[in-house]
Amino acid sequence: MDAEHLLGSRYRHLLSSLQSVLSRNKGQIWHLLVSGKGVPLFLLSFLLMLLTAGFTEEFFFRGVLQTRLQALFKSKVLAVLVVSILFGLYHLPYAYLHPRWPSHGNWLDAFGAAFGRQFR
Repeated sequence: MDAEHLLGSRYRHLLSSLQSVLSRNKGQIWHLLVSGKGVPLFLLSFLLMLLTAGFTEEFFFRGVLQTRLQALFKSKVLAVLVVSILFGLYHLPYAYLHPRWPSHGNWLDAFGAAFGRQFR
């Protein structure tokens, strides 16, 4: 069984991120993680992703935009729906342009990826 199957679909993106930083070979990355040599870098990468992407997206979309829209619409449900659509649209260029994603170059698949469709 290869590294992607062992890590599961939720960790493929993280493995791809590590791959682009460390090497072009997934086998080498997997070896770094299994051997323990890459654990400090893995933890640092995870922490940086948490502080940059996760925090900023949550802060902006949920903390700023959703609360303002809820006050504007006077409806929490409508604010959540609008923010969800905007969040998906925010990720659309990444889903369309990323060369390693199955949706690369295909707008229909990119819409699916941006709005939660899982590829196998």
